Amino acid sequence: MIVNKLKLSNFRNHKNLSLEIDPATTFIIGDNGVGKTNILEALHMLSTSKSFRARYDSDVINYPAKFSTIKASIKTSDEKYDLELQVSRRESGRSHDDLMYYSPKEDTKDESHTSTKKVKVNGVPKSIFGFAGIFKSVLFTPQNIDVITGSPAERRKYIDSILFQIDKTYKRIHNNYTKALKQRNKLLERIREERKGYDQLGYWENILEQTGSDIHKMRSELLSFLNKNSKGYGRTLNSGYSEIEIKYKKSLITKDRFDEYRNKEIAAKSTLIGPHKDDFIIEYNNYRLSDFGSRGQQRTVLVALKMCETDYIEEKTKETPVLLLDDIFSELDKKHREILISMAPKQQTIITTTELPVKNAFVINL
Repeated sequence: MIVNKLKLSNFRNHKNLSLEIDPATTFIIGDNGVGKTNILEALHMLSTSKSFRARYDSDVINYPAKFSTIKASIKTSDEKYDLELQVSRRESGRSHDDLMYYSPKEDTKDESHTSTKKVKVNGVPKSIFGFAGIFKSVLFTPQNIDVITGSPAERRKYIDSILFQIDKTYKRIHNNYTKALKQRNKLLERIREERKGYDQLGYWENILEQTGSDIHKMRSELLSFLNKNSKGYGRTLNSGYSEIEIKYKKSLITKDRFDEYRNKEIAAKSTLIGPHKDDFIIEYNNYRLSDFGSRGQQRTVLVALKMCETDYIEEKTKETPVLLLDDIFSELDKKHREILISMAPKQQTIITTTELPVKNAFVINL
């Protein structure tokens, strides 16, 4: 998998930026605040159709522009593609995807954040389901530490960002689940306020149970792979390394559990069980890494996860993802940097940094 060209229009601080990217390793050099990370954000957004930084897609649009566009020319093992993703502001409505990662209490209902997305492949309009995953990438950024230390929402976003790239059906199932979740929450609110609509709960619960079961199955497979393979990488990264254990804390979704939680859910006006409540924890020496691990141990595990992520995408799609490394020279120690950079010869790698760490490199200066 190789990206040859990238063009950004009104994306974050880049009003009009065109880049040619080396098929091996490219260093993007510039001071803090010039938009280096924004370039990696745009590339990763082509992979998953969602920003890894922004809660709302509209946040990537350079104000006061009405839309932002990402265009890229890529080459897979057997095809060439021109990809385009456009995010536009709209007057009302909200992405139901928010419910998979944020509770209704966290939703401010600020309509200024609403947006729509349009995508094209080789100039032909496509659905998001047919677009996400054509371009495959693995992103390492200082923010990734949130996978270990952050909220369950951050961990759900992480595993979903991988699955969106490898299985188009997952994106569709995820979308159907979140649509049904939104409708059931509206119905719970109506029941709470008006005492009407009990007879409609079964319809939405059947959809949630079916799609939720599929989501759990795919997430379980991915987390089992990460759990098994991260152990070997951990020992490679640290000779004194103790094995990690990744435990999936799924929120089961069944008819019996809906019956059990119904009164609580009506009171809360929100669905309290299901994949949108999932989490996974990482243990180190039988202790939660987030609570008792040192910063160095957390970084070791994070690098191991990223290496496993690359392997999983490659195994499932037969394509080697592009490696996107954001500011690793300030975030990681020398050993961990060298491990990540050693992966570069086998895949295209794009690295952002404030200073060039090697000689005779392909450089883009911002």
